[in-house]
Amino acid sequence: MENVLLKLQQCKTLKKQADGLSAWQLDKKVKLADEAIDLSISAMEEMAQTVIQLQAKLGEQV
Repeated sequence: MENVLLKLQQCKTLKKQADGLSAWQLDKKVKLADEAIDLSISAMEEMAQTVIQLQAKLGEQV
C-alpha cells in the first residue's frame, strides 16, 4: 500500500505543477495531466488487487 500512497502523492504533485502553468503552456498541462491519470489508474489497480487478496484471505478463514 505504500506504493499506492506514493503514486497518489505524485498525482497531487503533478496537479499542482499543472495548475501553476499558464494557458499558454497548454501542451505541458496536458502532459502533466496525462501522467497523473496514468499514475492514478495504476494506484487504483494496485488497490483493487489488494482488496481481492484480502477478500481471498478472509474467505479462507471462514
